Amino acid sequence: MFNALGQNKNIGFLAIGRPEDEGCYCQLNSFLKGIIEDMANNFDYVVIDGEAGIEQINRRVMKTVNYLIVVSDTSAKGINVANTIKHVAHDNKAVNYKSIGGILNRVDDERKITTLKTKLNIELLGWIPEDNLVHDFDFYSKSFIEFPDASMTYRVIEEILARIEN
Repeated sequence: MFNALGQNKNIGFLAIGRPEDEGCYCQLNSFLKGIIEDMANNFDYVVIDGEAGIEQINRRVMKTVNYLIVVSDTSAKGINVANTIKHVAHDNKAVNYKSIGGILNRVDDERKITTLKTKLNIELLGWIPEDNLVHDFDFYSKSFIEFPDASMTYRVIEEILARIEN
């Protein structure tokens, strides 16, 4: 499994989206729990990029995290899913976390932020503006680990992470 871990500089990346086949994934989710625990013991930071929605939260793939960061686009559906994630993680005690916050992605108009803050039931840590470079990386299947440090999105994410760590 560690062969599937992407690494660049001091960052390791393992995407844990859902498989495309039918059937129960209890065994796979159990396996992921063990992998995540192993990674947490071997890295200073572990970022878990789960499939959009509440699957990994609801299946309790993560037992304990320091920062539960929910990323959503600006759609009503995305905001509702972010709020559901908080509910399932907190009220159903699906994940033990020290802090929870949200990041809005692909913001095309900063004037929407004020309205979105009232709809999002978690602290807004920041937002990432729409960025054609992100689209290009996605279109050409380029790894985001290779994202240029000088890009707008990279700088915004660094600022958000700096606020989280303080």
